[in-house]
Amino acid sequence: MKSSREFVRAAALFCLIAQVLVVAQAADRMATGQWELATTTKGETQVMKFCADPATLAIANGDARSGREALVKLHAASGCKVTDFKADAAMVSYSLACPDRTVQASETYTGAAYEGVLRTKLASGALDVSNYKGRRLGPC
Repeated sequence: MKSSREFVRAAALFCLIAQVLVVAQAADRMATGQWELATTTKGETQVMKFCADPATLAIANGDARSGREALVKLHAASGCKVTDFKADAAMVSYSLACPDRTVQASETYTGAAYEGVLRTKLASGALDVSNYKGRRLGPC
């Protein structure tokens, strides 16, 4: 049987790990503010800037349920259906089934930056792969 001292150490370690996990889950994957996004498809890169508020970041910062709901709402008018959505620590991935294409996305976040891959398979069978990187520039 473990000594009282070993039990206290194990309990303290468990509490520390639990606190770290709670803090990690509470942190947003993306911070609000001005962002720059560079998307590369078929060797061509396009850069855009956008202001991200909490509503805009609901998909990235939500848990699996709320992130999925935000994605469903975003695509409601397009006829696309969310077929998969996962949010885990610093990653979000999802799949969409649309009338003319299917989409799979996987994104990794670090708070002030993110990167991802978007695979779009058209009804014709053609596959487009886009790689993108975003970085926070500061406040809007």
